[in-house]
Amino acid sequence: MTRRAVLIVSPIPAQLGAWRTAVRRAGCLSLEASTVERARALLQKIRPSLILISAALAADGASLVAAVTETPVLATVPVMVLGSPRQLDPFGHRGEPGIRAAGAEGAGGRTAATALSGPVMVRQEPDSDGLVTLLREALTPDSALALPTGNWSV
Repeated sequence: MTRRAVLIVSPIPAQLGAWRTAVRRAGCLSLEASTVERARALLQKIRPSLILISAALAADGASLVAAVTETPVLATVPVMVLGSPRQLDPFGHRGEPGIRAAGAEGAGGRTAATALSGPVMVRQEPDSDGLVTLLREALTPDSALALPTGNWSV
């Protein structure tokens, strides 16, 4: 069985669990990493259909977004950064939901989304139904990843 895979990156166990449930409800396979280092290791092996990053990762999460968008094989993978308004500051979020293409200033005036070539959404975390809707809308039919059914963690 081939299903689209979503890489979830969050240091918060409860958030990982809630996002895993939403990913499953959206009909996708969840690949999970609790650290940016683990996410980078996984991204060297696979190309997920979408990457879901917790804003709780702050600057580390912003560096992961930049690395993904600067890597040619990953540059077209949609990235969602979700969290509270305060957590979203390093990602250049100013209170409004939307797509960030470039110029989102993070810590030290450096852009968290430098030279983005893929779609990056930075927004306040929705409820579980809202997340399922976001996932379904963001995933495209041609981004299927052939992996066995089940959950994968790194």
